[in-house]
Amino acid sequence: MKNTPIIFHNNGPFTRGRLYSRLLEHKIFHDAAIQGRFRCPPELEIILSHNYRNKPILEKNLQYLGIEEYTVLGRDLDLWDHRQTVLMMLEHLQQHSSKPYILYLDAADILICDDPSKLLERFKREFSCKVLFNAEKKSYPWIASVKTKQSEEENRRIRMIEDFERGHYPAPFVYLNSGAFIGERKFLIEVLKKCLECVPLFETKDCIYSNQILYREVHRLFYPKVMIDAECRIFQTMVGIRFEEFKTKYPIKETEKFFCHLGYYLEYPWMALRGKVPKRK
Repeated sequence: MKNTPIIFHNNGPFTRGRLYSRLLEHKIFHDAAIQGRFRCPPELEIILSHNYRNKPILEKNLQYLGIEEYTVLGRDLDLWDHRQTVLMMLEHLQQHSSKPYILYLDAADILICDDPSKLLERFKREFSCKVLFNAEKKSYPWIASVKTKQSEEENRRIRMIEDFERGHYPAPFVYLNSGAFIGERKFLIEVLKKCLECVPLFETKDCIYSNQILYREVHRLFYPKVMIDAECRIFQTMVGIRFEEFKTKYPIKETEKFFCHLGYYLEYPWMALRGKVPKRK
């Protein structure tokens, strides 16, 4: 069987992909073959970041797999700031981490369905880069259509980033997503330092809250040492995907597919009223 992604990121607002992710969650947490079977490989550190009082889905997922060895950054933050995760991770890697490889994962919307050792082996065997990011179909932050949202200079930079990403990877997963990445710790420190240098370039509207735009700019500057997983060999984002793009090791029955689509059409109007679906551009 062809390799399927190991990590799934249910990123973004309500789409069909969110229903597929719920189905995948059900299959993972009812898979006795993987329950308690895995451990974090000794050369890898798994890092999450969140300040939730209760355990988010990823922590529950890791513990279901038997993985207790992971690091959580930001537990004590009162006000969450995505950009602060860049500084937190840099300080952690410089002062407290010693493992040669780092796997970073968003805690609230990521699922793992297989052995992290397999993930690390695949990264070292199939990729020549030093840091590999998740990839997605949607560009975020995107170019603002209203001038007051972002400066003309920021729009120019985002356009340059988008053109670079589209020009270096096969469609449709061509845009960097920073919710999941794996890489060599020493080089990742250089990536994080460069991200902090890029902060003054993106200071208005959506950009000021985004660490993703920093990683996207550094990807452009550091390519090919930094790349994205455009073929979804390790990571797959779920937002905006079609069912035929959903790559999983679990067989999906036609009835399950039907109920995913039915759930989407039943839930979409309610989510739209709440502003939880993406607007068409």
